[in-house]
Amino acid sequence: MMKKSYVSKLAPYMEAFVEYKHSMRWKYGTGEFYLRDFDRYCAENESEDTSLKDIIKRWAILRDNECPNTQHVRVAPIREFGKYLQSVGYPGSYILPKKVCQKQIRTMPHFFTGDEIVRFFNACDTLHPRKENIVRHLVLPMLY
Repeated sequence: MMKKSYVSKLAPYMEAFVEYKHSMRWKYGTGEFYLRDFDRYCAENESEDTSLKDIIKRWAILRDNECPNTQHVRVAPIREFGKYLQSVGYPGSYILPKKVCQKQIRTMPHFFTGDEIVRFFNACDTLHPRKENIVRHLVLPMLY
């Protein structure tokens, strides 16, 4: 499988950063995903007038469709990348402060009782295919 290339002016640094992570035997799949997302953002928004700090700060803002936990996961690899850029002496490198993300939401898991599980599957059995969700009739039986 061919690796996708980074496209922004930070591309060689991103490639070296990911190689560094892999050399430490990190799989770094999620980190690479968000690094590529950031790379595309940089390519679309970089200019002579815009500092890396400004680009990073704009990219890190909580998105409309995002909860604080997802923002934290998205931003953490970019914070690490900023530390890497600083360690290799990249001019204008910037480390995003941890406090830029809203406080993470901690949720308590709900364990279903036997009765709740029975009622859930009984409700699933009464559902009919709808055009709004054409795969539901295929997905629900997979839960059984």
